[in-house]
Formats: sequence, structure tokens, C-alpha cells
Amino acid sequence: MKNNNQFKIVLCMVAFIPLSFFAVANQQGTAHSPLSDNQVVVNVDFKVTEAFSGLSETSSTQKQMVMTFDKWQSVTLDRYDVKYKVIEQVTENDEALYMIDTQIVNSRKKVLHSPGFLTKSNKTAGIEVKADTKTDPSFKLNFTVLKE
Repeated sequence: MKNNNQFKIVLCMVAFIPLSFFAVANQQGTAHSPLSDNQVVVNVDFKVTEAFSGLSETSSTQKQMVMTFDKWQSVTLDRYDVKYKVIEQVTENDEALYMIDTQIVNSRKKVLHSPGFLTKSNKTAGIEVKADTKTDPSFKLNFTVLKE
């Protein structure tokens, strides 16, 4: 009886392993739905560092979002939101540049910082806001605009 149960377990594992590899391979090959002309995919990396009683604590999050140009999106991390929008700008050489407007907002909805910067597609661009005092938080934002 024990050998029969062990055989069933081995048989299940032998069947499960190829199916799991197939599922992962199939999932990686799945593309997102086609983007419209006014959309891009944006990778967002948001990091907050705060000091409490002489100790430093860092939290971070990474998101990938489909963005519609000129519409605000937000990513929340702890007590902070980073709101951002992407504005497409085309140069004289037909090269696409992206203006990223951001707002770092605390839990009381007060805008702490509002940096903006330009980036090219498929290039990571970011900004770091250092703390003014030992008790102020510092922020690091990185954005990568992925244009197909």
C-alpha cells in the first residue's frame, strides 16, 4: 500500500513538472494587448528612506503600468504616493522624448516635491530627493518608458 502511494506521488510530480514549465513559458510569451497611439508602458521604481530614533528604514516598490499620455497615475508606498503623468514630445528629428511630471504626496495629501524630467524610450531616468534634515524622508524615483 505504501509503495502504491509513493508511486502515485512520483507519477503526479512527473506530470506536474512539464506542465508547470509549459505554463511559465506560455505566460512569458503572452504579450499585453496592443497599445493605442496615446499609450506607453512605464516601469516605475519608487523608494522611500526614513529615519526613526536614529535608525534608517527603506521601503520600495516596482510597478509596470500602461499609461495614457497626459493622465495622472499613482503608486502608493507606505504613507506616500507618487503621482505622475507622461507627456510625449517629438523632436525635429522625429525622435520621441517623454516628459515625466511627478508629485510626491504625503498621507495628508500635501505635495512634498514635484520634480519633472525628460527621458527617451527604453532608457531609465530618475531623480533622487535627499532629506533636508535627519528626520525628513528621502525619495528615489526611476522611470523607464517602454515604447513598442
